[in-house]
Amino acid sequence: MRLNSIQYRFPLKRGVMTFYVMMMFWACLAVNPQAHAASTHKYDATAIRIFAYHRIGEDRYPDTSIRREQFEAHIQELASGNYNVIALPDAIAALKSGNSFPPRTVVLTFDGGHASIAKYAVPLLLKHKFPFTLFISSNLIDSGSNEYMRWGDIKKLAKNDLVTIGMHPASYRRLYSETDKTIKQSIHAGRSRIRDMTGANADLFAYPFGEYSHAYMDIIADTGFRAAVTQNSAVAHLDSTLFELPRFSMTEGYGSVDRFRLLANALPLPLEITAPQSVVLSETEDVKHFTLRYNSDVVDNITRLSCFLSDQGRLEFDHGAERNGAEDENKDDNTDEQRTKQLSITLEYPLVNGRNRLNCTYPAHDDTTEQNGRNLWRWFGKLLIYNAPDAPGMPGE
Repeated sequence: MRLNSIQYRFPLKRGVMTFYVMMMFWACLAVNPQAHAASTHKYDATAIRIFAYHRIGEDRYPDTSIRREQFEAHIQELASGNYNVIALPDAIAALKSGNSFPPRTVVLTFDGGHASIAKYAVPLLLKHKFPFTLFISSNLIDSGSNEYMRWGDIKKLAKNDLVTIGMHPASYRRLYSETDKTIKQSIHAGRSRIRDMTGANADLFAYPFGEYSHAYMDIIADTGFRAAVTQNSAVAHLDSTLFELPRFSMTEGYGSVDRFRLLANALPLPLEITAPQSVVLSETEDVKHFTLRYNSDVVDNITRLSCFLSDQGRLEFDHGAERNGAEDENKDDNTDEQRTKQLSITLEYPLVNGRNRLNCTYPAHDDTTEQNGRNLWRWFGKLLIYNAPDAPGMPGE
């Protein structure tokens, strides 16, 4: 079999602000690409857009809060836009069974147990009878701070059929670099405290800050949870891993109703990072070369695939032929394996120390797939953690 590759290079110099990069990203989505053949894929029938909110109307925390008017616009969009809002447990059950969803299926989740969620979000959600999941950290609730909800409020919500109580570790902090023992202790402490104070058996998990490792994920899978959610910006679908389900994080800077509408209509982009394989990367690993696997039935024209890496700009394509994921040339060309292709990325600049986001989009719209005059996009995102003290930080750090 012929071995081919696609190389990517980054044209922007180091130090370009992440905000500027993201503005380029959204500008790219605003461009109307040439129409391509409409198709329906197995991924689309099981597409779920999971949204993550943190603080509501706490303007002094713009990185984790969304303005009240922005959130209200999201709820109004859901109420008037023919969306299918379902509970996270129902979404997980359907993903496990392979059941399909109506178009524009959405799940709402809230992290941290902030008091502003109870004050501004809960009344609106209950008014519209939208189900939602509340992830809480028991230590934050026990702190008694006015910034967080009270156990009595959470217990009352736990009795409402529209509400699912999920959990963070007892201590809301990064645990991916901790020992297995420390992770398990924080999980067990949080679960016991929630059960004692609310009667709820929290079996859905959210990684604080959306940060996790494969070892951390394995612990969650082995300790009685049904699923876990991240902050990887992507659309969940049939082949999504239940213990790293993606969510779109909603904050002030990226919380406009136009962006919400774009994401609530997004379709899956089934990409997979096959190298490096870790989520948490170190200086001992090759972080200069990335390999992505994709399905050529979905990505049928590689020139329309757009990828961005935080602080490094849009990836320019240096085209070569594509490499098949399957190695047996005698296999049926219509099998999933034969439709699997790989492409390579060569970074011109190093990853920054800390959080790095890879986001990719692919147009899924033409005359037959356009909804209400809106273009549809396939979406993939992955949060990677680079632990390298000598590497540069994000601008301003």
